[in-house]
Amino acid sequence: AAALFCNGAMAAGYVGGNVGQGHMNVGCSGAETCHEDGTSYKFVGGYGFTENLYGELGYINFGKAKAVDQGLSVGFRSQGVLAAVNYQFNMGESWLGNVRLGAISLKTKSWAAADGLSGTISETNLKAYFGLGFGYSITKELKVVGEADFSRAEIVGEEASLRSLSLGVQYHF
Repeated sequence: AAALFCNGAMAAGYVGGNVGQGHMNVGCSGAETCHEDGTSYKFVGGYGFTENLYGELGYINFGKAKAVDQGLSVGFRSQGVLAAVNYQFNMGESWLGNVRLGAISLKTKSWAAADGLSGTISETNLKAYFGLGFGYSITKELKVVGEADFSRAEIVGEEASLRSLSLGVQYHF
């Protein structure tokens, strides 16, 4: 077991950042205005325990959703800190794939405004986190990645599915 965590010859770290499109399924399709898509972004750092298995810590913002109907404006935002296991595998000479599974401490904030009145609530919950991705190695250290990240937001007992589709870069050291 100690060899899994102390094998310096195979261990490697990385840092990365992504930006893309987030989607929060808040079910506002019947509203006058319904925007469930917004800009998402993610920052991660990882450490390789073996050639294929990494531990990953990061921050992800799934973006905003907003609905307006009959003078009532409601908005949502979900973001959080994640911890995951990342299994990376080769898909050819310069291509790689990955599957990530973990947990996220997800803070969901909601705000509403109507007739000059407004209010805000927020709630933080521990949720499951899942991700898939691919990458292309430009050099041994620099990779361009495309990733899909998924979780579920919860506020006052209601849940919404979250998705981020993003592109980014990773630097491996």
